[in-house]
Amino acid sequence: MAVKLSGSLPGGDRNGLDVLQGDLVRHAEESRFVIGVIDCGRTTVDHGETGDTYTPTARFLYIEAVQDAEDVAALEEIIGRIRAERVGGGTITFDLGKATLHAVDGDEQ
Repeated sequence: MAVKLSGSLPGGDRNGLDVLQGDLVRHAEESRFVIGVIDCGRTTVDHGETGDTYTPTARFLYIEAVQDAEDVAALEEIIGRIRAERVGGGTITFDLGKATLHAVDGDEQ
């Protein structure tokens, strides 16, 4: 099974990523949390020899940057727990290499 992701972000006030512009430029190596709401923008069907394969393409309806340090900490716990449940592990740590998760520093570029 596969889910694709639409290559475009929502427009107007439904896209809250603009607040990250300066931070992404200054700290490109660092990771950030975002929260989004998706739906299925389209589904493609591959009619193969063994049957049909349906591949949905998710699109963001809303996306927001998580900027508060307490929210980042809460999301680390939530996503760690959910990911551990999905992969069948007891605890999951983020393997981000040199990247770090952090709250946006609030400086503008």
